[in-house]
Amino acid sequence: MPESELEVATGLVRQALVNTLEDERGRWILDPGHREAHNEFMVSGLHRGRPVKAILDRTFVDTDGMRWIIDYKTSRHEGADRDAFLQRELERYAEPLARYRSLLTALHPQPVTAALYFPLLRGWICAEQRI
Repeated sequence: MPESELEVATGLVRQALVNTLEDERGRWILDPGHREAHNEFMVSGLHRGRPVKAILDRTFVDTDGMRWIIDYKTSRHEGADRDAFLQRELERYAEPLARYRSLLTALHPQPVTAALYFPLLRGWICAEQRI
């Protein structure tokens, strides 16, 4: 990263951390009490008949027995209609989320769901959610 961009980037990272810790959903994602919690979790296997590998930002099993895959996104949205933006991002990342779910479904007995979390927006959208 060019030194000229370092101050702005540091500010964005700081804001993302503060937002996550101030956000109920962010704190839930980072909760150290989740079972089988991993960050930057490397997984490989077959997806649609082809060998693939992936690194998951965060995965864990919640108290209801659901395995979660959380994919952090640093996108910013400053316009109107935040929900439409989140829906577009979900569509944009549908294929990687499907691949992640496929890989973990093959490895673990729990039901698996995936979601996008946007720390700069305190935004959240689940792959099963439609706005």
